[in-house]
Amino acid sequence: LSTVDIMYLLVGCAELGYRDERFLRLLAATVRSKSDEFFSSQLATAFASYSQMRIKHPAWFDAMIFELFKRQHDLVEKDATNVAFGMMQIAAVERHDSGAPATPKALSQQDLPEPSYPFDRHQGAFYSMLEITNGHRRRLNYPAIVQLQMMELFLRLLEPSVYRDMRQELKEMFAKARVVSVAVDDYMQSSSKMHRQISQWFERVGLHHRSEV
Repeated sequence: LSTVDIMYLLVGCAELGYRDERFLRLLAATVRSKSDEFFSSQLATAFASYSQMRIKHPAWFDAMIFELFKRQHDLVEKDATNVAFGMMQIAAVERHDSGAPATPKALSQQDLPEPSYPFDRHQGAFYSMLEITNGHRRRLNYPAIVQLQMMELFLRLLEPSVYRDMRQELKEMFAKARVVSVAVDDYMQSSSKMHRQISQWFERVGLHHRSEV
């Protein structure tokens, strides 16, 4: 199998919700053994897809997060956002399997719980992915905005120490994503490229233009 075949197999399994753990672990092992043959974008996609499977595989995730961290300068904002979102999904599974309470409690800054895996080991890598997203936030699409909204909610409620230690610029990025009404604005994603460009020009001179006729 080529690297493209392996990547699309993982993507397809994630989309279909196929969770034959033995098969998926074999695919993951192949990704790890051939990681130097994968483009950085392919590796990020494989990581994001595997993280959706609810499979506890910390050795694989450790290796892939470290590899993606090394290649962070090759990642575009979409890849980086997907990796960060994948890390959040891994943490959600870890909390569920460990029996951590799903309902947040009011805690003082001194009583915040220790981060869940993978944030306990790879918090710096998570921040690095978000820095890439923040550096190109004007180019984010609506699915990425939704991912940011979900990540902020998860971090603030269930991983408060990770959110607390985040740079202020990243918190501001989350705040800006929070106020985007995807339900109202999502139709712009299906508009033509010319219409989106014209809308941007109008908005620069103070004219609000959204309708495409």
